[in-house]
Amino acid sequence: MIYAYLRLSTSEDRQKNSFDVQLNEIKKHFFITKTFKETVSGSALLHKRKALLEMLEVLKSNDKIIVLRLDRISRDTVQSGWIRYEIEKRGAE
Repeated sequence: MIYAYLRLSTSEDRQKNSFDVQLNEIKKHFFITKTFKETVSGSALLHKRKALLEMLEVLKSNDKIIVLRLDRISRDTVQSGWIRYEIEKRGAE
């Protein structure tokens, strides 16, 4: 499966990173089977990232996660590394 992960910070909802902008750009290149989206700071603690955690729970081997830009996953380098580790641990990319 190919998942799209979309994230907005609360101050970005009407800016260039809107959910529609992110998803439309991703769909130009990928057929998305499911979309996970949330409005939360990219540096928020992981337990506040409900959609991200839900997505990680359903990942299986050979699944793919598509984001418009890496800062949509996280703005924290350590957190971003942990998320990538969890994705790879499940055999996804």
